[in-house]
Amino acid sequence: MELFLDTTGNYLNIVMYDNGIVENIHEECARSQSENILPYIDELCKKHGYTANDITKVIITKGPGSYTGVRIAMTLAKVLCSTKNIPLYTISTLHAMALSHGKVCSIIDARSQRAFVGFYNNNEPECGDCIMTLDALKEKLSTNEYVVSGNGALVDKEAVEDVMNKEIFNHPECLELVENVHTLVPVYLKEDEAYGR
Repeated sequence: MELFLDTTGNYLNIVMYDNGIVENIHEECARSQSENILPYIDELCKKHGYTANDITKVIITKGPGSYTGVRIAMTLAKVLCSTKNIPLYTISTLHAMALSHGKVCSIIDARSQRAFVGFYNNNEPECGDCIMTLDALKEKLSTNEYVVSGNGALVDKEAVEDVMNKEIFNHPECLELVENVHTLVPVYLKEDEAYGR
């Protein structure tokens, strides 16, 4: 059984996959992810007859996102994969949000009138993920035909449906194998020189 975890935003995302999605949790709980993630996994394993020993692979989003949130799933995954000696795969949160949306701009609120932003075209990054001011982002979106994934309200755009949990296992080519789980660190973006102003 493979496990996908995402705690980088306002939602707790847990997906169990075994030749198809077994369970898909997408629950808003921004301030209680650390309290809920382990009990949820335990509950879901019991519900479907799994134990921790049945987990063969873990996939996580590595950021950007909430400073604390990014670390929750990552810490759990590092402990699980190192103790069970199973592979850990990562994907940019913005990339995961863009899966199967075509030409898409993924947006996460970075506060202070800024956003974490990724531009993707058919699951391929057009450039590196960055931080942009909302004004700069609105200007870029006004002259380019992107759909918006994530916090579209920040730029007065309607966001497409969140399909991260459904699509993550359909795109193994977008995942990155972690060679050494002990050296894995979250992705925290800095202000982008080209787009940030």
